[in-house]
Amino acid sequence: MSTLNMSKTTLFCPHCELMMKDHSDAEAVAEFGCCHDCKLHFVDPDKVSWHAGSRPSASKVSDRIKRRNQFRVKHYKLAA
Repeated sequence: MSTLNMSKTTLFCPHCELMMKDHSDAEAVAEFGCCHDCKLHFVDPDKVSWHAGSRPSASKVSDRIKRRNQFRVKHYKLAA
């Protein structure tokens, strides 16, 4: 496990602009400059291109955020 320099870790992903949630986000931003979710969807499919400087378009990031938000748990009150 790597030691992270928290003074250089951002609170928001520079790509999707969502707040970092946990240690996996901190590790991903330290290594790849993005949150864990962006790493899974944009870095892992093609690490060579990522390391060469390729980044997702704004529309791809926006589409990913919309899809991620579809899976948020909705809370309902039980009928009395």
